[in-house]
Amino acid sequence: MAGDGPVVVVGGTGMLGGQVVTALLSRGKGVRALVRPGSDAAHLEQAGVEIARGDMMDPASPAARDGRRGCRGHHGGRVYPAQQR
Repeated sequence: MAGDGPVVVVGGTGMLGGQVVTALLSRGKGVRALVRPGSDAAHLEQAGVEIARGDMMDPASPAARDGRRGCRGHHGGRVYPAQQR
């Protein structure tokens, strides 16, 4: 993956998102996880993941709106540079 920014994982506390986070961390990538308010993200924080709280279904959520700024992103099972969106 090109670029120096962290990779955003939407749903980093979920089953698939958690696997993506683990795979990225094992490859030495920086990770920012977008997680819903109230979700337990302590294990991600302990692993060095930056946490952005928000809900992608709520366009007014600042984290949903801004959580991907300056990052590479994860969407629909594909990781891609932010500038390609």
